[in-house]
Amino acid sequence: MATFAPEVRPALKVSPSIDERMIEQFAPKQVGGQAPEPDLELNGLADAVKVTRIDAHRLVAMAEQVYADPTQTPSAAAVQVRNAALNAAQRVTTKLDAAHARATATIASIDKQTHAPPPPRDQAGLAGEAMIVTALREMDDKTRDAVINAAFAAKDMGTIGAILRLPAFVSGINQTKLDNIRHRFREANFPDLMKRRERLEKGVAAARTAGLAFVELITSAADDKFAIAAEKAQSRRVAALAHTEDDDG
Repeated sequence: MATFAPEVRPALKVSPSIDERMIEQFAPKQVGGQAPEPDLELNGLADAVKVTRIDAHRLVAMAEQVYADPTQTPSAAAVQVRNAALNAAQRVTTKLDAAHARATATIASIDKQTHAPPPPRDQAGLAGEAMIVTALREMDDKTRDAVINAAFAAKDMGTIGAILRLPAFVSGINQTKLDNIRHRFREANFPDLMKRRERLEKGVAAARTAGLAFVELITSAADDKFAIAAEKAQSRRVAALAHTEDDDG
């Protein structure tokens, strides 16, 4: 039986980025003797990448065995590895996508929750906010910055809320500065949520890197030109045999 020529055989290797420890490093740390609350969404990302790592190594090991098997043709080996890769891709993608969706939904929820202070509950409060915004728009940058700093120092949520609930141009503040004000508000009022958001954002980025590395591995195994050509040849052979059997019948 023919062996698999090295120049035809795809080189399959698991990237070091496909490792759940890349995400677990962002888990909440123990403070003193107090065990941290587990971050379920971060753990979900780590679990999904763990499955990805296991399937990636399993695929590479399986490919090594198949390519080295002298009892089957290189074409049959290539098709077998391609099918295994496609099946692994389906399993892993489902888990990664689900974990990614939960984590990003949590990030979006945190963003919504910390977007601005609660709005006024009556018309007088709304009117007051409108007056604040009008006054801010008429100030020069230096004066406006001083007013904003004073509002933070006094924890004046009326002024801060009036700024954060409206587009930047309404109050005369540029978008970069408005983003900085929102970040400052969040850090001052929601430090724990902001730490969690940062953990999740880093976890999502690490999971995305792992996913892209896995896709690259799957592409090498499944989209190999030799494997695709072999699969097409196999399909033609099966169709021809079926046609012959129909004729005999």
